[in-house]
Amino acid sequence: MKKKLLPLLASMMLSFQSASAQHRLHFISEYGYFVGAGTETGLPDLVPAGDLTIKSAIPKGYVRPTEVSVWVVDNNGVASEPITIQQGATAGVYTIPASAMQGGEVYIKGEFKRKNEQYADDEYQLIFGDEFDGDDHSQPNSDRWKRADHNNNSTWNRFVSTSDKVVYIEDGDLVTRCIPCPEEDWESNKNTISPYNYREWMSGAVDTRTKFSFTYGRVDVRAKTNPFAGSFPAIWMIPDDQSAGWPQYGEIDIWEMVNTGNTAYGTIHAQRESQYSRNTPCNYDGLYHVFTFIWDKDGMSWAIDGKTYSTHKKASYNANQLAQGFWPFDKDYYLILNQSVGAGGWAANPVAGHTYETRFDFVRIYQTREQNPTVGMRDLRAAAPAEGRVFDLSGRQHPDTTILPAGVYIRDGKKFVVK
Repeated sequence: MKKKLLPLLASMMLSFQSASAQHRLHFISEYGYFVGAGTETGLPDLVPAGDLTIKSAIPKGYVRPTEVSVWVVDNNGVASEPITIQQGATAGVYTIPASAMQGGEVYIKGEFKRKNEQYADDEYQLIFGDEFDGDDHSQPNSDRWKRADHNNNSTWNRFVSTSDKVVYIEDGDLVTRCIPCPEEDWESNKNTISPYNYREWMSGAVDTRTKFSFTYGRVDVRAKTNPFAGSFPAIWMIPDDQSAGWPQYGEIDIWEMVNTGNTAYGTIHAQRESQYSRNTPCNYDGLYHVFTFIWDKDGMSWAIDGKTYSTHKKASYNANQLAQGFWPFDKDYYLILNQSVGAGGWAANPVAGHTYETRFDFVRIYQTREQNPTVGMRDLRAAAPAEGRVFDLSGRQHPDTTILPAGVYIRDGKKFVVK
């Protein structure tokens, strides 16, 4: 959700001076997030005409706010005094009256906090996050993201471009687009391995390859898309090690949509015998949704706006099947966000002249110490000398590494056992 806090509002004032009558609705949060409280769980991009009832959602280990703050920034960049809305009779549900959302851009903020000062081993800790709050028209943080590889020739990336016209930050979102390739970009956008001399289209994609990858955890991504014939956006993951070839190396699709359908798809690809896909209705009409993927050693699940719609348990394959790649999901994967277009198969060919767009509001990835014993220890390790550092699973460093009680320990980011 929109993370532009009050100290940052000054940098946004000029953009509000030309705002239209249809003002945007912004949400500010950390860790948790807000969804619609009724049958429609998505939240609108624009300020509604009437009251708005929202609900908070949280990962394990965090608590919901008992109140939210609401303020308005008018077309002259003047911010109102925040008003406080207490939760209703149902915990984590708040009704924002229409009278509190008049006259400008509306900001709703909730303080999500830790349940306890110390993390339990089964509670989530944020290990990777981006709220996309860079300057408008800037590129995403290069410490976290890179532009997806140029000049590939599969359906999703055949038009991938490094142009700033198809990937940029705007109003607290990462914007990815697929647009007709302008004539001035034909040469720079040339695809040397494509059957076409020049690409008719240019599409936007970013990934965390070489920046961040992980095994097991929870992924929350808030996004909004505009369905149209040929549209094919996605939130998905593939492994660092792709030597086995596709689909043997494994692919995890957290969210896909195609064409004009109000449907969300969650899929894994591996050996043909171990493919799995489910879908659920999802209303994309001007709405942001939070797409969640939860993954551990026993399986995985998919959710939208906090509601699980698919669960897939790891089958008990024999060693021979596992060696053949029937479950290649116990290794490091990296994340991809993209707006692509179809090629006439599952998704239609793009429609000439149309601009396809998907906006990503935040990405948050969590792990527990059960999933990764080094979670929460990065700062401790960085502050200590490189050699001889030993921690127990609660994060305490042992000064004497020659005599250790029986147990499980971490040395230089690797787990070992003392019997």
